Amino acid sequence: MPHLTAQITDDISIVDIIKILNTKKLFIAICCCIGIAIGFTLIWITPEKYVVYTSILPPKKNNLGSGAPSLSGVGGGFSLDNKNPNQIYISMLESRTVSEKVVKQFDLDKVYKKSLEKSVATLQKKNTNFTLGKDDLIQIEVKDTDATRAINIANEYPKILRALINKTSTTESAMRLEFITEQLKEAKAQLNLAEIEVQQLNEKNGGIELSTQTKVSIDQQVGLRSQITTKEIEIAAMRASVTEENQSLIALNNQLTALRNELSRQQSSKRDEDNFLVPTKQIQSRNRMMIAAVREMKFREQVVSNLTNILNAATLDDFRSIVNVTVLDTAVIPEKPAEPKKAIILLVSFMLFLLLGIGITLSQHFFKKQS
Repeated sequence: MPHLTAQITDDISIVDIIKILNTKKLFIAICCCIGIAIGFTLIWITPEKYVVYTSILPPKKNNLGSGAPSLSGVGGGFSLDNKNPNQIYISMLESRTVSEKVVKQFDLDKVYKKSLEKSVATLQKKNTNFTLGKDDLIQIEVKDTDATRAINIANEYPKILRALINKTSTTESAMRLEFITEQLKEAKAQLNLAEIEVQQLNEKNGGIELSTQTKVSIDQQVGLRSQITTKEIEIAAMRASVTEENQSLIALNNQLTALRNELSRQQSSKRDEDNFLVPTKQIQSRNRMMIAAVREMKFREQVVSNLTNILNAATLDDFRSIVNVTVLDTAVIPEKPAEPKKAIILLVSFMLFLLLGIGITLSQHFFKKQS
C-alpha cells in the first residue's frame, strides 16, 4: 500500500486531478445536490427552537435589615456561610426542586412527551442554562419550540428563586426566633426570682442603701456578664442553622472571647471577694448578701432587656428583609429561531457530499488505472 501511494503521488499532479474531476462533474454536482437536499430535509424535520434571555441581580449576602443587633440572620438572611452567594443562587436555579416546579407549571412533560423525571432532565440539560456574568449578574437562558412559552419560563425563574430564598430564610428565622423567645421566657422567670430575693432581704433588714461606689461596681460587671450571656444565646441560636465557618458566627465568637477576656481582667484586679470594687473590710455580712442579690437582679434585668431588644429588632427585620430578586432584563420575543442553524446545516451537508463525490471519483480512477 505505501508503494501504491507513493506511485500515485509521483504519477499525478493537481492539474491531472482537476481533469479527472472535470470528467465526472455531473456526478459530483449530483452529490452536491443530494447533500443540499439532505440539508434542507434536516432543517425541515428539526423543530425550531427559540432562545430567550433574562438577567437578574440577586440579593446580596446576608441581606438583612439594620435593626437586629448582632444576631445576623434572624431577620431573614439566607445562610450562605463562606460560599459565593451567587453560585448558591445558580445551584438553586439548577436544582431539581425548581426544575420540577417549572415542568409542572408549564406542563412540559406533555410538550416533551416524556415522563416527569425525563422532562426535568431535558429541561435541565438541554433547554436551560444559568451563568454568572460581570457585575454579579445571573443570566438565565431558556430554549423552547414556542417563543411565548420560552419567555414565560425565563421570566418565571426569578419569581421561583425569590420565593425559595424567602421560604428558606423564613424557616431559619422561625427557628432562631423561637429559640430566643424561649430564652427570654426563662430569663424573665429568673429575674422574677431575683426580684423576690431582693425584696425579702430589704424586708428582713429594714432596707439597705448601697453606696454610689457599690452601685457603679455592680453596673460595670453586670454589663459585661449580661453581654456575655446574651452573646452565648445568640451563638446557640445561630448554630441551629449555620455551620461553624459562617462569617457572622465567627464574628460573634470573637466578640464573646473579647468580652470574656475583659471580664477576667476585671476580676483579676483588686476588689472584694465578690469581685467588686468595694473594700472587703467596709462590707458587713448583710450588705454582702444584699450586694449579691442586687447584682443578680441587675444582671437578670439586663439579660431580659438585651433579649427583648434582639427579639423586637429581629421581628421588625422579618418585615424589612424580604428578599427581592431584581430583574434587569426581561425576556423578549426573538426575531428568529436560534435553532436549527440553517446556513451551517446546508454548508456542512454540501461540503460533506462534495468531498464524498470527489473521493468516489478519484477512487474509481485510481482503481481503474491499477487494474
